Amino acid sequence: MAAQAGTSKRTLRTLLLAVPVLLAVAVAVNFATIAQVARGERSLKGVLLGFGANKFDDMAGFEIPPDTGAEDAKVTIELFLRSGDGCHFPTAVKGAALGEVLDGDRVRVVFRDTATEEGMKRFQEAKVGCEQGMAVNGKVKFELRDPGGKGKPRVVYLTADHALGGPHAESDASTEGAEEAPEPEPQAAATDPLAQIGQILDQELRDTYDGRGLEFTPTQFGTKMKLAMTIAEEQMQQQAKARAEAEKAAQ
Repeated sequence: MAAQAGTSKRTLRTLLLAVPVLLAVAVAVNFATIAQVARGERSLKGVLLGFGANKFDDMAGFEIPPDTGAEDAKVTIELFLRSGDGCHFPTAVKGAALGEVLDGDRVRVVFRDTATEEGMKRFQEAKVGCEQGMAVNGKVKFELRDPGGKGKPRVVYLTADHALGGPHAESDASTEGAEEAPEPEPQAAATDPLAQIGQILDQELRDTYDGRGLEFTPTQFGTKMKLAMTIAEEQMQQQAKARAEAEKAAQ
Protein backbone atom coordinates (compact mmCIF):
# COMPACT_ATOMS: atom_id res chain seq x y z
CA MET A 1 0.00 0.00 0.00
CA ALA A 2 2.84 2.35 0.93
CA ALA A 3 4.63 1.45 -2.32
CA GLN A 4 1.53 2.38 -4.31
CA ALA A 5 1.28 5.73 -2.50
CA GLY A 6 4.94 6.46 -3.27
CA THR A 7 4.43 5.66 -6.93
CA SER A 8 1.38 7.94 -7.13
CA LYS A 9 3.33 10.81 -5.58
CA ARG A 10 6.19 10.39 -8.04
CA THR A 11 3.72 10.32 -10.95
CA LEU A 12 2.07 13.49 -9.69
CA ARG A 13 5.44 15.25 -9.32
CA THR A 14 6.37 14.22 -12.88
CA LEU A 15 3.12 15.59 -14.21
CA LEU A 16 3.54 18.85 -12.32
CA LEU A 17 7.06 19.24 -13.70
CA ALA A 18 5.78 18.56 -17.22
CA VAL A 19 3.05 21.21 -17.06
CA PRO A 20 5.39 24.23 -17.50
CA VAL A 21 7.07 22.52 -20.44
CA LEU A 22 3.76 21.75 -22.12
CA LEU A 23 2.57 25.33 -21.53
CA ALA A 24 5.76 26.70 -23.05
CA VAL A 25 5.32 24.52 -26.13
CA ALA A 26 1.67 25.56 -26.49
CA VAL A 27 2.56 29.25 -26.23
CA ALA A 28 5.35 28.88 -28.78
CA VAL A 29 3.06 27.06 -31.25
CA ASN A 30 0.28 29.60 -30.82
CA PHE A 31 2.72 32.48 -31.20
CA ALA A 32 4.00 30.97 -34.43
CA THR A 33 0.44 30.60 -35.70
CA ILE A 34 -0.42 34.18 -34.74
CA ALA A 35 2.73 35.37 -36.51
CA GLN A 36 1.71 33.46 -39.67
CA VAL A 37 -1.71 35.14 -39.64
CA ALA A 38 -0.12 38.56 -39.05
CA ARG A 39 2.22 38.04 -42.01
CA GLY A 40 -0.68 36.89 -44.20
CA GLU A 41 0.73 33.39 -44.53
CA ARG A 42 -2.43 31.80 -43.10
CA SER A 43 -5.98 33.07 -42.79
CA LEU A 44 -7.63 33.43 -39.40
CA LYS A 45 -10.62 31.47 -40.71
CA GLY A 46 -8.36 28.62 -41.73
CA VAL A 47 -6.71 28.52 -38.29
CA LEU A 48 -10.06 28.55 -36.47
CA LEU A 49 -11.37 25.76 -38.70
CA GLY A 50 -8.25 23.71 -38.09
CA PHE A 51 -6.87 23.84 -41.62
CA GLY A 52 -3.19 22.99 -41.64
CA ALA A 53 -0.41 24.39 -43.75
CA ASN A 54 -0.04 23.25 -47.32
CA LYS A 55 2.70 23.12 -49.92
CA PHE A 56 1.83 26.61 -51.14
CA ASP A 57 2.24 28.33 -47.77
CA ASP A 58 5.63 29.64 -48.88
CA MET A 59 3.83 31.52 -51.66
CA ALA A 60 2.29 33.94 -49.16
CA GLY A 61 2.51 37.41 -50.65
CA PHE A 62 2.16 36.20 -54.26
CA GLU A 63 0.93 38.82 -56.73
CA ILE A 64 -2.54 38.35 -58.13
CA PRO A 65 -2.32 38.17 -61.95
CA PRO A 66 -3.86 40.93 -64.06
CA ASP A 67 -7.33 40.52 -65.56
CA THR A 68 -7.40 39.24 -69.12
CA GLY A 69 -9.82 39.30 -72.03
CA ALA A 70 -11.93 41.98 -73.68
CA GLU A 71 -14.02 44.14 -71.39
CA ASP A 72 -17.02 43.66 -73.69
CA ALA A 73 -16.73 39.85 -73.67
CA LYS A 74 -20.10 38.20 -73.04
CA VAL A 75 -18.68 35.48 -70.76
CA THR A 76 -16.92 36.54 -67.57
CA ILE A 77 -15.08 34.21 -65.22
CA GLU A 78 -14.52 35.58 -61.73
CA LEU A 79 -11.80 34.10 -59.52
CA PHE A 80 -12.22 34.87 -55.81
CA LEU A 81 -9.07 34.74 -53.72
CA ARG A 82 -7.33 36.57 -50.91
CA SER A 83 -4.03 38.29 -51.60
CA GLY A 84 -1.26 37.26 -49.23
CA ASP A 85 -2.81 33.87 -48.44
CA GLY A 86 -0.52 31.16 -49.79
CA CYS A 87 -3.27 28.56 -49.87
CA HIS A 88 -5.09 30.68 -52.48
CA PHE A 89 -2.12 30.48 -54.85
CA PRO A 90 -3.63 27.59 -56.89
CA THR A 91 -6.66 29.77 -57.69
CA ALA A 92 -4.35 32.48 -59.03
CA VAL A 93 -2.59 29.86 -61.15
CA LYS A 94 -5.87 28.55 -62.51
CA GLY A 95 -7.04 32.04 -63.38
CA ALA A 96 -3.80 32.82 -65.21
CA ALA A 97 -4.13 29.57 -67.16
CA LEU A 98 -7.74 30.34 -68.12
CA GLY A 99 -6.56 33.62 -69.61
CA GLU A 100 -4.07 31.74 -71.78
CA VAL A 101 -6.33 28.92 -72.93
CA LEU A 102 -9.59 30.75 -73.66
CA ASP A 103 -10.52 33.14 -76.46
CA GLY A 104 -9.93 36.59 -74.97
CA ASP A 105 -12.36 38.23 -77.40
CA ARG A 106 -15.24 36.22 -75.96
CA VAL A 107 -14.13 35.41 -72.40
CA ARG A 108 -12.90 37.82 -69.75
CA VAL A 109 -11.10 36.55 -66.64
CA VAL A 110 -11.39 38.81 -63.58
CA PHE A 111 -9.66 38.37 -60.23
CA ARG A 112 -11.57 39.46 -57.11
CA ASP A 113 -9.35 40.10 -54.10
CA THR A 114 -11.47 39.37 -51.03
CA ALA A 115 -8.96 41.29 -48.91
CA THR A 116 -10.48 44.45 -50.42
CA GLU A 117 -13.89 45.90 -49.65
CA GLU A 118 -14.92 45.74 -53.29
CA GLY A 119 -13.75 42.14 -53.69
CA MET A 120 -15.52 40.99 -50.52
CA LYS A 121 -18.74 42.73 -51.60
CA ARG A 122 -18.68 40.96 -54.96
CA PHE A 123 -17.86 37.66 -53.23
CA GLN A 124 -20.95 38.01 -51.05
CA GLU A 125 -23.11 38.91 -54.05
CA ALA A 126 -21.94 35.84 -55.97
CA LYS A 127 -22.59 33.58 -52.95
CA VAL A 128 -19.53 31.49 -53.72
CA GLY A 129 -19.65 29.88 -50.28
CA CYS A 130 -15.90 29.98 -49.63
CA GLU A 131 -13.44 32.87 -49.72
CA GLN A 132 -11.62 31.00 -52.46
CA GLY A 133 -13.93 30.25 -55.35
CA MET A 134 -15.07 30.76 -58.90
CA ALA A 135 -18.14 32.03 -60.75
CA VAL A 136 -19.05 32.15 -64.44
CA ASN A 137 -21.30 35.01 -65.52
CA GLY A 138 -22.07 35.58 -61.85
CA LYS A 139 -23.29 32.03 -61.32
CA VAL A 140 -22.02 29.08 -59.31
CA LYS A 141 -24.93 26.75 -60.13
CA PHE A 142 -25.46 25.35 -63.63
CA GLU A 143 -27.79 22.96 -65.37
CA LEU A 144 -25.63 21.13 -67.87
CA ARG A 145 -27.79 20.05 -70.77
CA ASP A 146 -27.33 16.76 -72.58
CA PRO A 147 -25.45 17.54 -75.83
CA GLY A 148 -27.76 15.09 -77.60
CA GLY A 149 -30.81 16.95 -76.33
CA LYS A 150 -32.50 13.82 -74.98
CA GLY A 151 -31.44 13.53 -71.36
CA LYS A 152 -32.50 15.80 -68.53
CA PRO A 153 -30.01 18.49 -67.41
CA ARG A 154 -27.80 17.66 -64.47
CA VAL A 155 -27.19 20.26 -61.80
CA VAL A 156 -23.56 21.15 -61.22
CA TYR A 157 -22.06 23.55 -58.69
CA LEU A 158 -18.74 25.35 -58.88
CA THR A 159 -17.54 24.80 -55.33
CA ALA A 160 -14.46 25.74 -53.35
CA ASP A 161 -13.08 22.39 -54.50
CA HIS A 162 -12.49 23.89 -57.92
CA ALA A 163 -9.03 24.96 -56.66
CA LEU A 164 -8.19 21.30 -56.16
CA GLY A 165 -10.44 19.82 -58.75
CA GLY A 166 -13.64 21.33 -59.98
CA PRO A 167 -17.40 21.37 -59.81
CA HIS A 168 -19.63 19.11 -57.78
CA ALA A 169 -22.44 17.32 -59.58
CA GLU A 170 -25.68 17.17 -57.62
CA SER A 171 -27.24 14.47 -59.75
CA ASP A 172 -26.63 12.48 -62.91
CA ALA A 173 -28.52 13.15 -66.10
CA SER A 174 -31.82 11.32 -66.17
CA THR A 175 -33.24 9.78 -69.34
CA GLU A 176 -36.66 8.90 -67.95
CA GLY A 177 -39.29 9.52 -70.58
CA ALA A 178 -36.77 9.92 -73.39
CA GLU A 179 -37.34 8.04 -76.62
CA GLU A 180 -33.71 7.00 -76.82
CA ALA A 181 -30.90 7.04 -74.27
CA PRO A 182 -28.36 9.83 -74.96
CA GLU A 183 -24.81 9.10 -75.92
CA PRO A 184 -22.78 8.69 -72.72
CA GLU A 185 -20.25 11.48 -72.24
CA PRO A 186 -16.58 10.49 -72.44
CA GLN A 187 -15.26 9.10 -69.17
CA ALA A 188 -12.60 11.82 -69.00
CA ALA A 189 -15.23 14.56 -69.27
CA ALA A 190 -17.35 12.88 -66.60
CA THR A 191 -14.55 12.50 -64.07
CA ASP A 192 -11.98 15.21 -64.83
CA PRO A 193 -13.06 18.38 -62.96
CA LEU A 194 -11.25 20.62 -65.45
CA ALA A 195 -13.15 18.97 -68.30
CA GLN A 196 -16.37 19.60 -66.38
CA ILE A 197 -15.46 23.29 -66.14
CA GLY A 198 -14.92 23.09 -69.88
CA GLN A 199 -18.48 21.80 -70.27
CA ILE A 200 -19.80 24.75 -68.28
CA LEU A 201 -17.85 27.26 -70.35
CA ASP A 202 -18.83 25.57 -73.62
CA GLN A 203 -22.50 25.83 -72.71
CA GLU A 204 -22.22 29.46 -71.58
CA LEU A 205 -20.43 30.38 -74.80
CA ARG A 206 -23.02 28.61 -76.94
CA ASP A 207 -25.85 30.39 -75.13
CA THR A 208 -24.30 33.83 -75.62
CA TYR A 209 -22.60 33.49 -79.01
CA ASP A 210 -25.29 31.93 -81.22
CA GLY A 211 -24.27 28.33 -80.67
CA ARG A 212 -20.53 28.89 -80.95
CA GLY A 213 -18.88 27.14 -78.03
CA LEU A 214 -15.28 26.35 -77.20
CA GLU A 215 -12.86 25.89 -80.09
CA PHE A 216 -12.11 22.42 -78.72
CA THR A 217 -13.83 19.70 -76.71
CA PRO A 218 -14.17 19.96 -72.92
CA THR A 219 -11.72 17.08 -72.58
CA GLN A 220 -9.18 18.92 -74.74
CA PHE A 221 -9.83 22.02 -72.64
CA GLY A 222 -8.87 20.04 -69.54
CA THR A 223 -5.64 18.90 -71.17
CA LYS A 224 -4.75 22.42 -72.30
CA MET A 225 -5.49 23.77 -68.82
CA LYS A 226 -3.18 21.29 -67.11
CA LEU A 227 -0.30 22.35 -69.34
CA ALA A 228 -1.08 26.05 -68.97
CA MET A 229 -1.35 25.71 -65.17
CA THR A 230 2.05 24.00 -65.00
CA ILE A 231 3.63 26.85 -66.94
CA ALA A 232 1.78 29.56 -64.97
CA GLU A 233 2.75 28.03 -61.62
CA GLU A 234 6.41 27.90 -62.58
CA GLN A 235 6.38 31.48 -63.84
CA MET A 236 4.62 32.83 -60.77
CA GLN A 237 6.95 30.96 -58.42
CA GLN A 238 9.98 32.38 -60.23
CA GLN A 239 8.51 35.88 -60.07
CA ALA A 240 7.85 35.53 -56.34
CA LYS A 241 11.39 34.27 -55.77
CA ALA A 242 12.87 37.19 -57.74
CA ARG A 243 10.81 39.70 -55.74
CA ALA A 244 11.88 38.15 -52.45
CA GLU A 245 15.55 38.26 -53.46
CA ALA A 246 15.23 41.89 -54.62
CA GLU A 247 13.59 42.90 -51.35
CA LYS A 248 16.27 41.12 -49.36
CA ALA A 249 19.04 42.83 -51.35
CA ALA A 250 17.43 46.24 -50.80
CA GLN A 251 17.44 45.86 -47.02
